[in-house]
Amino acid sequence: VTPALAEICIASHYGAGDGYGGRRTASGERMNPHAMTAAHKTARFGTIMTVTSLATGRSVRVRINDRGPFIK
Repeated sequence: VTPALAEICIASHYGAGDGYGGRRTASGERMNPHAMTAAHKTARFGTIMTVTSLATGRSVRVRINDRGPFIK
């Protein structure tokens, strides 16, 4: 078991209606804008992460299945 690590970073979003749905992710899965998945630059595919909004305090658990983000 790998110990949990905390990162503070800025997230970006893509989803329904932006043209990415159905395209292949870096892991080979088809992108599903309704799935609780995420991209990360270095985490292993399949890693489960908790993403928390600092603005609202709300959290969700996501599975890493893509690489990125590639925005500044």
